[in-house]
Amino acid sequence: MKNYVLADGVGGQSICLRTAHGKFVSPQPNGTINVVPQQQAWEKISVEHHQGRVALKSHHNKYLSAQPDGRLEWNRDQPQDWEKFHMEHCGNGQVALKTHHGGYLSAQPDGRLEGNRPQRQAWETFFSGPC
Repeated sequence: MKNYVLADGVGGQSICLRTAHGKFVSPQPNGTINVVPQQQAWEKISVEHHQGRVALKSHHNKYLSAQPDGRLEWNRDQPQDWEKFHMEHCGNGQVALKTHHGGYLSAQPDGRLEGNRPQRQAWETFFSGPC
């Protein structure tokens, strides 16, 4: 997979997000999130820019939402504050996503995604690239 980073102000692009563990973020129709070894249609994520933040929209037309306790749900119809993230460009095609509540998205080795890490390290970065 070729890596690239989205430019500020660009909207409507689709990406796939690959975790530090080599798996792809896969929003499910029921609002849960899996990670899978290969990218297919469900792993295609639309990036919408909203005044310096981004909203991530799934193949199922739902937005990723970060809850105050760090849980992530991919089940919102419209992007409000909890559905908007600060996208930090980390170099080498990697990005980090910081929630409205101040935590970073983090991919765990067991496949769980959480939005509660206080600082960015390897598990909090994702390779962003075209699907």
